[in-house]
Amino acid sequence: MKNFLYLWAISLPVILILDLIWFSLTVEKFYKPYLGHIISDNFNYLAAATFYIIYSFGLSYLIVLPAVEA
Repeated sequence: MKNFLYLWAISLPVILILDLIWFSLTVEKFYKPYLGHIISDNFNYLAAATFYIIYSFGLSYLIVLPAVEA
């Protein structure tokens, strides 16, 4: 369990940094022209935080932990 918490604590900021880079480079050029009509002007921080916590938890448990233990 201790291993998992360390891996989760590492994977969460890595995912956040990679997504921040990805979205900052691609939103204006790729997403807005094709999906601009459904993108909200208001950012929902609670939904984003919930998503990234659950996503990084699942990624750590299903992918990273088995890879490290193998």
